This record gives sequence, C-alpha cells and structure tokens, in this order.
Amino acid sequence: MPVTSYVRGAEGWTAIDHGSTTPHRYVPVGDIHAVEPTAGTAVCSGEPKEADPAGRSFAAWDPGTCAACSAAIEPQAAPTPPPT
Repeated sequence: MPVTSYVRGAEGWTAIDHGSTTPHRYVPVGDIHAVEPTAGTAVCSGEPKEADPAGRSFAAWDPGTCAACSAAIEPQAAPTPPPT
C-alpha cells in the first residue's frame, strides 16, 4: 500500500496558539491514524476519522502514529534473535 494514499487523521485537534495568532496551529488528540481517503475510515479499525485539516500525509512509524495503522501500511520484519 502506498503511504501517499492515506492522509493523517486523529480523534480531534487542539489549538496550540492562543490569543490573536491566526491561523492557529493544531496538534492531534490521541494517536494519529492512517485514513483511507475514499472511505474516510481508519486503516486499523474501519472507524470514521477526520482527515488532517492541513492535508498532510500519514507517515508510518512517526512519533504519535497508531502502531496498527503503521504496521498495515509498512510492515516491519520480526526481530532477528541473537546468535547462540
């Protein structure tokens, strides 16, 4: 699955610029999920999710991203056991 096919989504968005600064900057509330753009649902659960208002792409394994969404888009190899 190409990562560029997905957009960033979250449970909600919290403004971090308070006062008269416009436009406001936002941070996600909860994990950042990969959202399937045509269905508008999270890759990991199929639950409806709001797309990132700035239109940024989901980047698997970035800090704060949902591990299940990241694994679905960019699976990681199992760790190699140490030599005995």
